[in-house]
Amino acid sequence: MVDKDDEILNRRIGGRIRIARAAMGLTQDKLGKFLRVSSHQIHRYEQGAGIPASSLFFAAAILDVPVSYFFADEAESEAEAILETAAKRYSLLLRALQKTERGHPPLFNALREIIVITAQDAPLK
Repeated sequence: MVDKDDEILNRRIGGRIRIARAAMGLTQDKLGKFLRVSSHQIHRYEQGAGIPASSLFFAAAILDVPVSYFFADEAESEAEAILETAAKRYSLLLRALQKTERGHPPLFNALREIIVITAQDAPLK
């Protein structure tokens, strides 16, 4: 039987898996393939079902976050909200770029060049 503390921790870990997955632009299906589980199982992890330690370790590597990211305290909730918003915006931008690449390759190449140049000039905050 899972006690209340375990349930809270599992939900926190699941929420952080969801945020990091979205930030990487991965679907539940794609992350599931990397971890060799179904997309339904990824959904269950994200909803707070316990994830095996080995899967959490591999998820951290795939999602490019330290394992400690999944256990961070609530003081980081504002950062999570910012990350989630950025992930949504990234996803929208990625979809728009994919449509542009198919529909208008020269425009896509120009946009890609602008993004690369801007990213190189942008200071890290």
